[in-house]
Amino acid sequence: MNSKEKNKTTSNEYLELFKELWHRKWFVLRRIIYPLKVFISWIDSILENWFISKIISPIFITIPPAITLLYYTKNPAKDWIVKNSPPLSQFLNEHAATMLLFSVLWLPIWQRVRDFIKYAGSSPIEVSAKNVTLLLAAFENIVAFKNKRFSDAARQIISGKSDAESIFNLITQPESQIEETVQQIYTYFVAFDPLSKYKINLAIIDNSEVKLIKFYYPRTAEVRTPIDILNNENSGIRIAARTGKMVIIEDVEHEQSAPKARYVTSPDIETKPGSLICYPIKSGINSKVVFVVSIFCETPKKFKEDKEFKKYYNELLKHFGVRLTLEHNLLVLKGAVNAQS
Repeated sequence: MNSKEKNKTTSNEYLELFKELWHRKWFVLRRIIYPLKVFISWIDSILENWFISKIISPIFITIPPAITLLYYTKNPAKDWIVKNSPPLSQFLNEHAATMLLFSVLWLPIWQRVRDFIKYAGSSPIEVSAKNVTLLLAAFENIVAFKNKRFSDAARQIISGKSDAESIFNLITQPESQIEETVQQIYTYFVAFDPLSKYKINLAIIDNSEVKLIKFYYPRTAEVRTPIDILNNENSGIRIAARTGKMVIIEDVEHEQSAPKARYVTSPDIETKPGSLICYPIKSGINSKVVFVVSIFCETPKKFKEDKEFKKYYNELLKHFGVRLTLEHNLLVLKGAVNAQS
């Protein structure tokens, strides 16, 4: 690799590092700059007008270099500036070299400033091709898991080895699919953010209360906090179950000191640093919350209560939610069929 290629690689690495620092560490500064991005976007929408983009915009772009050029040549424009704007004339006389350089560089500099402000005000979450690919891979694994059962059932039907009831029970295994979906939620988050540690669990909800936490991943991430503590009316999981809305806790350690803490654990369990999402899953039968998926990351402030973050995670998790709603419907259907047989 020659020196030019090495320098290019280093520049790309610095750019990626800058973006990472910008998104993760300078959140407050980005919120200050964000209104400028909104303003510039509004300006851009105006500039898309044909008359402005083809006639007004070129005139605007040429104004600074034109003024500089006209002033530093002997013509009526200089006399007019000297007569009508003495302070401007004085400034141009005292900074001739600077103004000549600025007249050449001002446009590319302004374009870079605009690009920077647009980036600074952009959404902290970027939906990239990688995100979409990981999401599709997670869904394909869920479907492949179910497809295997259907294929096995089809082979048994063709061979005449099973009756209809056995086949129905074979292909209808909602609990296995729920477990697989929980695992794929974990797989997605770890693949997207391999530097952080995650734990996923799914609580079974009845009448807005936690009845059981049967599904979790990794296998060692069993919830040790007793159900009666999780059912504290202020806990994040209860709020999600009661309101049907996602709950985000940015810093669980800090949250525990709040008057009405949304993060609750057993007194004998040490609280680890981290952030938490509690996402409700509603029934397709009556729209009641039947599951709450909890996603715990051992990095504080990984999940943020900011409006943009909430929108992103709602969009992401609703796709997994559709599949969990389907499996709940099958769970109810299977229970009804087995009760009649």
